[in-house]
Amino acid sequence: MLEDWKAAKGEYPAAFRNKPDLFPWLSWYLDAWEDLGDSRKYDQGYPLHIPVSEILSYCELLRIEWDDVRADLLYFCSKLDEVYCGYIGSKDEEKTEFIRETRERLSEASNGDS
Repeated sequence: MLEDWKAAKGEYPAAFRNKPDLFPWLSWYLDAWEDLGDSRKYDQGYPLHIPVSEILSYCELLRIEWDDVRADLLYFCSKLDEVYCGYIGSKDEEKTEFIRETRERLSEASNGDS
């Protein structure tokens, strides 16, 4: 798929070219956040942050008893959720702006025909 993109556009996507190096010890937190994503609730179609209770239950399930590791998991899940929810919200804002502009153009066009 990436090779098809490169063939069509001449280069890899910016997100792929600019991806940060992930330290191996951080990948566990990303994996945990992805695992916990199914416990995320939604409000009016928008994702909410993963509940703290779900993160702590995840720690219990994996028998993670160290408070510093639990605190780190809570911190990283919170930060990842901020980015994820912000990204989803920004996409919705772009869509809303597009709809508003389209309605304005249609309104102007219909007023010009009268």
